[in-house]
Amino acid sequence: MEETKKVEQIQDILKNLELDLLDNSIIQDNNLPFTYKGELYHVRMPDQKELVLAQDYADEVKLDIIQNKKIITRKKLIKLLKKQDINIEALLKQKNQIIQKIRDIYLSLATIKDTEKAKISNKSQQILSYRDQLLQISMEISQHLEPCIENKYDSAYMRYLSFACIEKFKDDKWITVWKNYKTFEADRTELPLYSKLYFSRLYSHVRSEA
Repeated sequence: MEETKKVEQIQDILKNLELDLLDNSIIQDNNLPFTYKGELYHVRMPDQKELVLAQDYADEVKLDIIQNKKIITRKKLIKLLKKQDINIEALLKQKNQIIQKIRDIYLSLATIKDTEKAKISNKSQQILSYRDQLLQISMEISQHLEPCIENKYDSAYMRYLSFACIEKFKDDKWITVWKNYKTFEADRTELPLYSKLYFSRLYSHVRSEA
């Protein structure tokens, strides 16, 4: 039930985003802007110090898991899940197929004239439908793999960077949003989730371009 609410929350946020998560045009100079409650924010790529701090934090999480002897690797977890008729490889293949379908539709949109409103609307609805499917399958994969040590490490690493690499535009300058990681974790608004979604989008884009 909690996971379902989380998916619904993310879906509601995505519906209000002024950015399609597969459209890279808004990313400029390794920055990705967005608005939240009428105020301007952006996420940026981390500097070397922030990367080190994120790695240190993720290492602490990993060490805590090891000390509590709750270790299961991704490879072993995938095998265990397969015995329960949960095929992660098949889900990943399906996810990649959906991504390719969305990209194909974007390419086809480029060939449609601006005056062909019905065709544009139809393609746009297809993109929204596939995007919902992509979110659902991504959340399903994430939920299944969440117990493995690699995912816990990666999640901690990205969570810390989501805290460190968001800034708010105020008084003609970019300022820090949260005083420290503890206040980020304690924030019960939707802003931390916005930060995670946008930073993950920026980070994956920059890495794919490298």
